[in-house]
Amino acid sequence: PRWGLGAIHLVTGIVLPWAPGMENSGDRYDESAYVASIAEGSGTIYVAGHFRTLAGQPREGLAEFDVASGMLTSWAPALGPLYPWIAHFNYALVVTDSTVMVGGTFREVGGQARDCIAEIQRGTAQPTPWNPRVSDHVLALARAGGAVFAGGWFTFVGDWQSRVNVAALDATTGRLRDWN
Repeated sequence: PRWGLGAIHLVTGIVLPWAPGMENSGDRYDESAYVASIAEGSGTIYVAGHFRTLAGQPREGLAEFDVASGMLTSWAPALGPLYPWIAHFNYALVVTDSTVMVGGTFREVGGQARDCIAEIQRGTAQPTPWNPRVSDHVLALARAGGAVFAGGWFTFVGDWQSRVNVAALDATTGRLRDWN
């Protein structure tokens, strides 16, 4: 059986043996654990969702797999929860050559304040200086040209500038763009 994550051959449609398993509460088949987003990054696959372990290893809703081996890598950003009583939910991913942008429900990455959206180094799993600060859940991300578009359940971005549910951010600085 596959729980939350599996692989299918693109040509034949045959289910492949890869089945890393995920859990939230110590039960390998925990129904509350899920993957919300998958993104490819030159030899790796990134997954984001609601889980505490993946392939038997601790991962707080964000993980990286090596495509060639199918194995979970050591890349494991330390995400702090949005609220202490709610587990991590990570919903959106954008992968570049050197970074992974993630949107979800967290307040820190690697011990640094990052409110619900962050850019994380692919090599070190540490946050970059990019820090747009969003008031609540980020559910969707897209990068186009020099902009990152974020969608979710938020009402403020940056220095308490009003943006209800969608915002355009500068991809380099994280500053809010005029687009509204």
